[in-house]
Amino acid sequence: MPLDALEQMKSSHGIIIESSNPYYLLSKIYSSPQISVGHVVNGVKIGPQIVARNHDFEGANLQGAFLAFSDLAGSNLSNVNFQAGSISNGNYRDVSFKNAKLSVTSFANAQLSGSDLSNTEMVLMDNSGSDFRDVCFNRSLIVGSSFDFSDLRDASFDEVILQNVGFQYSDLREVSFHNVILSGCTFYGATVSEETFKDAIFQDTIMPDGTILGGSSVFNESIYFGPERYGLLLESDDVLYKPALQEQSASSFQYGDEINGLRLVSGTDGSEYDLSNLDLSNLSLDGSDFREANLSHSNLGGTSFIKSELDHVIAFDAQMVNSSIAYSSSQYANYDRTCWLFSSLSNAQLAKSSFRNADLRFTNLYATNFSNADLRGANLTDANAIECNFAGADLRGANLTNLDLTGAHLEDALFDESTTFCNTVMPGGNVRHSVNGLCPGQPTFEFNPFNLLLGLP
Repeated sequence: MPLDALEQMKSSHGIIIESSNPYYLLSKIYSSPQISVGHVVNGVKIGPQIVARNHDFEGANLQGAFLAFSDLAGSNLSNVNFQAGSISNGNYRDVSFKNAKLSVTSFANAQLSGSDLSNTEMVLMDNSGSDFRDVCFNRSLIVGSSFDFSDLRDASFDEVILQNVGFQYSDLREVSFHNVILSGCTFYGATVSEETFKDAIFQDTIMPDGTILGGSSVFNESIYFGPERYGLLLESDDVLYKPALQEQSASSFQYGDEINGLRLVSGTDGSEYDLSNLDLSNLSLDGSDFREANLSHSNLGGTSFIKSELDHVIAFDAQMVNSSIAYSSSQYANYDRTCWLFSSLSNAQLAKSSFRNADLRFTNLYATNFSNADLRGANLTDANAIECNFAGADLRGANLTNLDLTGAHLEDALFDESTTFCNTVMPGGNVRHSVNGLCPGQPTFEFNPFNLLLGLP
């Protein structure tokens, strides 16, 4: 099938994403078998809160393994397939992850000091709030991942391929980026030393003070997550459709542009601005003040508001796909009918805000404060809500399918017969309405790549 016919398919049936899109890799990972809780790998029963120090997992298949709150310090996880899993809040000090595939795995708030993460694949990973002191990342591939609020002192990133990685508010003193192209990386608010950026190469790099260095003239090697010129067809009802589309869509504004006198940079003051019905996608607006701003019906996909002031924001029906409001305050805000697919709201203060009929599937809600929030009709399927605060929240009609509520607070939360529980991990670790396999309505994934030059099989 010629390429012009493929272009027609994009508009009539969905979109085609090429193998350079990170969601091509995510589709491949999620369509593969996952290691479930209770499965035994190399003599260890997989699950949270396990202790297996100095254990040998070399070369094991741990894809999908949930090992949060666990202690595997000193273990050998080199050459493992540990994609789409979790080590959140775990002790993984002095662990060898050398040559491991780690994409889409959560390392949030984990202890990893002294570990070896050299020559690893780390795509679309949440590494926020973690201890990476004295960690070796040399020769790794790191794309679309976040290290915000992490301690990376004395870490080494030599010969690493870095693209679109966030280091907001992280500690980067004595870090080495020797001869590394910092393509699309953001360092706003980070703590650095004189040696941090020595011999680094800047390409659209946002520095700790919010300035941007380097242009697109720097040569940057293309990255493919499958054979070149291969692609996937995603229908419009596919859960990956919106995030994959956002990933490959051009933005209307660039970092530093002005709109109605507002400069679109980190640390900007957009309070009380009317920014409704605008394309504000793929921007870095961290550390900014947008209190009482109107963002209704706007496209904020891929935009970062980390550690921002967002109280009383009106963002009705806004697109927030692949975005982040982590560590921000957005209380008394209106997010009704918003779409947050694959976004991060971790550690955000969202008390008394409204998320009625919001799409929060596959979001990071770690330690988010939803106290007294209105979540009626919201869809939280497949989200991570570990240590999330839902005290007093209204969850009537909400879909909590496959939601992880480990350590969450549900005091005085409102539920009724319209609240959906299915394979929901409750605060104490028990599973409410356990079923084998997928729950009704839970997204499924199929990975059927094809040669773009030959067309659909």
